[in-house]
Amino acid sequence: MEFEFENKKLECLYVEEKGAKKYPSDIVDSFFELMAVISSAPDESEFRKLKYLHFEKLTHSLTDRSMRLKGRWRLIIELRDTASGRTVVIKEISNHYGD
Repeated sequence: MEFEFENKKLECLYVEEKGAKKYPSDIVDSFFELMAVISSAPDESEFRKLKYLHFEKLTHSLTDRSMRLKGRWRLIIELRDTASGRTVVIKEISNHYGD
């Protein structure tokens, strides 16, 4: 699937690996692994098939969804319809339920 970044810091993390020290190293590794899954998925139904992603709609938002990175860490995304089809918008890495 196509993806874009709403968060410029995450875009820098993805493109240039800048800002990686902000997160635990295993979360950064999981982020890159998840981005590979997103880019290779034909559509969002693939996310539902991969149970380990825990792809789910967030209860406090009409549009946001989350995917598990590791433990309590989540990648927050939004699915948007664009001229080229559905696009995954990368919004944030969250430890909302963190210690």
